[in-house]
Amino acid sequence: MAALVPLANAAQVEAMLEVGAGPRLLFLYDPYCPSNWSAREAVEELDEEVFVVDVSEQPELGRLIQSRTGIRHESPKLLLCTDGRPLWHANHSRITSDAVTGALRENSAGLVDRPFG
Repeated sequence: MAALVPLANAAQVEAMLEVGAGPRLLFLYDPYCPSNWSAREAVEELDEEVFVVDVSEQPELGRLIQSRTGIRHESPKLLLCTDGRPLWHANHSRITSDAVTGALRENSAGLVDRPFG
């Protein structure tokens, strides 16, 4: 089961994206939108730490992440970032545990077994 870490402000987003922070999974979702529910279930199946932004409560954080990564905001959206730049992203029905596991394998060897600081 994923360790979901909510991000509540811009400083937390910036710290998560900072250079040297290592690979990070970042999930942007809207709990009131039905298309987000299956993506959240897929994220919860992961055996990873996942940083979460509720874009219905904090739309400004969605805009900040879009500005910092260059990836257009859609929710749900899952990004794999390292050193503040996106390595992989998926949205809507493309967010599956298999897709994320494959992205982790391809883009960040050792991430699955590496603890986060």
